[in-house]
Order: sequence, then C-alpha cells, then structure tokens
Amino acid sequence: FQRAQEWFAKAGLAFEKESEKSDLAVYLISKCNAGKALPFLHLKYMYWDMVINLFQEYMQPDQVLEAASHALKYLPHATEMDSFKYRLWAIVFSESLVLRYYNQAYLALSKSIVQEENSLDDCVRKFAIVLCTNGDWKRLIEFPFSGMEDIVHEQILSVARQTELSKNPNYYKILYAFHLRRRNYRRAAAVMYKYNERLDIETHSRDIQNTRLKITALTTCLNALKMIKYNHKAYFIPISENRATYLKRKLDEDEKSRLPIITLDEVEKRLLLMLGTSKLQQSGVATVVAGLMAQPQDIANQLIQRGFVDEAFSCLLYTSDAADEE
Repeated sequence: FQRAQEWFAKAGLAFEKESEKSDLAVYLISKCNAGKALPFLHLKYMYWDMVINLFQEYMQPDQVLEAASHALKYLPHATEMDSFKYRLWAIVFSESLVLRYYNQAYLALSKSIVQEENSLDDCVRKFAIVLCTNGDWKRLIEFPFSGMEDIVHEQILSVARQTELSKNPNYYKILYAFHLRRRNYRRAAAVMYKYNERLDIETHSRDIQNTRLKITALTTCLNALKMIKYNHKAYFIPISENRATYLKRKLDEDEKSRLPIITLDEVEKRLLLMLGTSKLQQSGVATVVAGLMAQPQDIANQLIQRGFVDEAFSCLLYTSDAADEE
C-alpha cells in the first residue's frame, strides 16, 4: 500500500500546471471527470478524492491520512477550494483519531474549517471521548482547547455522571485537573463539590472509607477556592443539570440573586462537619449519620460525650445558628 501511495503522489504531480498537461494528466482527467467539463482545480481535488476513497475501501487509515495530507499540500489557497478543504480536514481529523495521532487530530480541530462538514462541537466531543476511552488523560488535560473549554467540560461531565463512582478513572478528578490547569478555579471547585454530592447520595454514610473520600473531595474543592485572588469573591455556582444556566457568563443583578451560590466558608464548615464524623467513626461509633443528612448538633453532642471538645466546637461552626444555640 505504501508503494501505491508513492505512485499516486507522483501521478498527482501531473495536475500541477494546467498549461502543461501531460499524457498522464489527460488520462487521469478522463478517469476523474466522467465526461463532464469541470474546472482544472476541481479535477485536482477529484483525483485525490478518488485516491482517498480507494484506500478507504481497503481500510487503510494510515494511507487515507497520507493521501488527504498530500491533497491539502497540493491544493492551492484559493477561496473556491475551501469546500474541498473542509472535507479533507475532516478526513485528517477522523483518521488521526483512529491512528491515535492526537497532535495531528488537534491541529485539524484548531483549523475552524472542520465546522463545514462536521460541527466543531461534535468533533471536540468525539476527540474527548477517544482520549478518555484510550486512557490518555494527560493529553486531554494538556491540549489548549482554546475557545472549546465548555464543550470539553460538558463531555467529560456527561461521562462522569454515567460512570459508577467505584470505577477507574475518576472523571471528576480528570475534569478538576482540566480546569485547574487553565486556572479556572471556580469551575474546578464546582466539579469536586459535585463529586462530594454524589458521594453523599450514592455511598454508604457509615463507611469510614467513603467519609475519607468526601473529606478529600471537600478539601480539594476548598484548595481551588483558596486559589481565587480575592477571598471575598471565593464562591462558585454549583453544577446543575441545566447547562444553559451554568454556562451563562453575563447575568443581571436579579438573575445573580436567584442563582445558588456556594462560598468558601460554606465548604469549610461542611468539611469540619465531615472531619468530626470521621473522628467518631474512628472511635468506633457505629450510628453516625454523615453527609447531607448529618446535623451539626447531633455530631457535636456525640463528640463531646467521647471527649472530643475541639472537634465538637468545629462542628458547631457548620451553621451560625447551631453555634448560637450551644
């Protein structure tokens, strides 16, 4: 197949100059245009399209990719050729993914012309899915995805929602790293807070190992919030099922007032409550209610009964009302 590719490349040179048509060019034109009078530039594309289809028929992705790259190299930078280039870049993208040539696939993505035959959203989602499926988390995190962050976010989050928490890899952690690398600390915090919420709902509250996972998630969330430059702005909008609401950038004051907000203080107090719960579990208490159903007063009372006064006071900070009552 490689030898055939070399011959096709040499034959393609016959289309270089319209004014100097060789016998080979005349023969190839007769094969490509099927008796139709077409512009010379179109015939050049049709030749390479014929070569690409031939290699696709024999399921040779590496040769398809090489033929498409040849075509892009030889086609002129003329506006009338743009529609042909759209298809060629789409071929480069799809075949590069098959062959795991991720840098080349990303190059095709960064060429906005892939939008002509395949929407950019679909291409980015496909790229993210392939990288996740093949376990190339590091590459997924490191690619810039400039202007495509929202699409990647939604795709990874969708996979995370459909994956059991006990399975590896942890897509919430991958998404957290993705946003952290881009210094998007609010989103990074929101992702780990969502992970903590799922742990609260789906795992056994009396399992000390699950409590440790929740502590880790909340600590990671807290660390991201502390990276925000101004502490008084250390808050995030929790992830909901409503994509449009979560991704909104410009909100008026009335809309802002209706959005749920999670502050650094709230995360810190919830973490203190989980630390108190963990202390009780380590001391052998079997009836601790942890997570969203836990009441600060109940946890604090149990801690005081076992002599953990400092931890009890920390739990009472979970809500100011609870602290006042004590």
